[in-house]
Amino acid sequence: GSAATQLSITFGCGYWAGIFCAIATQPMDNLVSMKGIAENKNKSWGQMSREMGAVNLVTKGLGTRIIMIGTLTGLQWWIYGTWKNFCGFGTS
Repeated sequence: GSAATQLSITFGCGYWAGIFCAIATQPMDNLVSMKGIAENKNKSWGQMSREMGAVNLVTKGLGTRIIMIGTLTGLQWWIYGTWKNFCGFGTS
């Protein structure tokens, strides 16, 4: 296919990878955010996890995080693919 088609696929694959990264890191990101609140400063990670609950730990803010991390990862992959193509190495 054309370079544009291949770079679009590269972006899509990067976005897909970003989704998995967002899901994998979401629980800890929520806990780190909670730890920044003064009332949680002396609480253990386990206590904050129990208070938040398993479902909220994984899902709270996940949509926004997927959009952010997916887009950033997709763009990183697209920039790399564009640079490779510019240098004459093709687009993978």
